[in-house]
Amino acid sequence: MSDMQRYPFNLAANGSQILQVMGTSFIVLSATGALSARMDQGGALVNITAGMGKKGREFTGLTLTDLSGAPNSGFILVSDDEFLNQTFSGSVSVTALPNVTIGAMPSVVVSSMPVPMTGAMASAAATVTNASGQLKAANAARKYLLIQNNDASGTIYVQPSAAAATAANGIKIGPGGYWEPVIIPTSEIRAIGSIASNANIVVVEG
Repeated sequence: MSDMQRYPFNLAANGSQILQVMGTSFIVLSATGALSARMDQGGALVNITAGMGKKGREFTGLTLTDLSGAPNSGFILVSDDEFLNQTFSGSVSVTALPNVTIGAMPSVVVSSMPVPMTGAMASAAATVTNASGQLKAANAARKYLLIQNNDASGTIYVQPSAAAATAANGIKIGPGGYWEPVIIPTSEIRAIGSIASNANIVVVEG
């Protein structure tokens, strides 16, 4: 049975990140700039952007490198089987049918296919202490949010409703974990941690 997993990446300008992942296919779901992807079993793709990837070659690790010269973040989808990507962008034109004088034409329903959401994103490092503090200011225009805890031992608790964050009311993000809400909060986001100072937090906002 095939398995698919989505992984976030955060690259410094011209920096690299190794994803310890296993599969036979991958596709870049989103990226803020061009990058390269090298498979540990050989083979690489250069100057790839969102919607591009490779299938049919087994690998147990991917090395992503920024080629844009600026911080680069997004997501990559990895599968152990081939997968289809049926999203597209562009315009669709509909031509009117000619008049028919015999019988009645059946009704025709034209539905649009999903088009991937695009937009600018900003990735920034943040520090969470063992006292409730602001992680991100309120932002009425916020359309995307991801908070990743890259610390090896510290846990953080995120409060998205502008209230003081506690371990009891916060969203728990353990070491190496991340939170990507489906409903994007626009209020102030606060956080508290289990250690005195955790400077290994990454916040991606769009």
